[in-house]
Amino acid sequence: AAPRFATMEEFREAHADNEPLLRQLRNRVLICATCKKPNAYTMKSCNACDSPLSGIEESVNDNIFMGFIYGVAKGRFPYAISTRAETEDYLAFDDPLGVTVCHLCVIPTSTFCPDIRFLFADP
Repeated sequence: AAPRFATMEEFREAHADNEPLLRQLRNRVLICATCKKPNAYTMKSCNACDSPLSGIEESVNDNIFMGFIYGVAKGRFPYAISTRAETEDYLAFDDPLGVTVCHLCVIPTSTFCPDIRFLFADP
């Protein structure tokens, strides 16, 4: 299906009065001072260059998975995926940054899960 929104910014403008939805569009990150890679805000060292992340101010970047789910065409780069399966409850696709030939991502679409720790708290 064709994207419903051209950009993440267009989606934000269309839903400006829905703060819970807008929060889903943001990832909390720590940007590595050495290599500039965004890392999860819970990381102690960069998972690209192993530089320490202590003292780095938390920031946010676009949650591209939510872009896929809500039909956004692009953020800072085009949101193009190779869909493997899709139902009302999940979306499965080839990982855009996969490092093996069979690296899939599966994300829930019927509920919002901020990070993996929530799966352990209430599976």
